[in-house]
Amino acid sequence: MVKNMTYDELILRIIILLRDGKRKEFQNVLEELQPYDMAILFKEMPEKYRGRYLSFLTVEDITDLMGELDREEQLVVLNKVGKEKAIHVMNKMDNDDLAALFEEMDSELKDQLLSSMEAEESEAVRVLMNYPPETAGRIMTNRYVWIPQHYTVKEAVVKLKSFAEIAESINYLYVINEQKQLVGVISYRDLILAEPDEKVQELMFTRVISADALQDQEEVARL
Repeated sequence: MVKNMTYDELILRIIILLRDGKRKEFQNVLEELQPYDMAILFKEMPEKYRGRYLSFLTVEDITDLMGELDREEQLVVLNKVGKEKAIHVMNKMDNDDLAALFEEMDSELKDQLLSSMEAEESEAVRVLMNYPPETAGRIMTNRYVWIPQHYTVKEAVVKLKSFAEIAESINYLYVINEQKQLVGVISYRDLILAEPDEKVQELMFTRVISADALQDQEEVARL
């Protein structure tokens, strides 16, 4: 329905749906868009419709949209959606992105928002913010899935399903030994193609390149 529309035509269509309160039709249009498109619509939309536009979006939609905005625009979104919805969005954001966003806030607001978040998410963000700027630790993600090397493919898939919420944003499972040391990685593709009873340690890639959390970001990029 929208694939042949220009952004101007799409914005006009969205504005009409917002004005007439047609949430179902709005969601139908949204299902055809990517997060990048949603962000463009927000940035190009007249100011007076931005708040209503965000009110028609789900928390998941806003979280996706936030990933396509710069820091200043992200702060605008959080201010417009209200504190309660903003907290739900921040609980779902990647914690490294959230740590960077909090750098733009004054200390009082930052502490207020962190204390309102889910304890586990808040603690993860605080840990990242303890790393110095421009280090690997400041931009690393804590959303990953690890599995013991003795697991079978079937056992790995079962564990992966229990982490479905974060699994969409990762491509590898990290394999550890009995001492919880990283010994390899295995991709989703390899899991899908393997037999259920095959051992993860027989399928994993063992040439793992790692970096120290305190290494400079440019050093890590060169590595």
